[in-house]
Amino acid sequence: MIRGLHELRTEEQVRAACGDDDLVMWVAQGLRGGARAWALGDAVVAGCPAVSRRDRLAVWGCV
Repeated sequence: MIRGLHELRTEEQVRAACGDDDLVMWVAQGLRGGARAWALGDAVVAGCPAVSRRDRLAVWGCV
């Protein structure tokens, strides 16, 4: 595990970390159905299987 990388466990944490970015919030899907999100510095990544029939990954910000 990368030092400082932490999992965002609630929809509110994702929203706060990414400034309510539309794409990240869409991919995060409320952290249901296998969706997960992480943050490191100002960067946020969210991933979810089968969003709009594809596995999706959204990246926001910079490390």
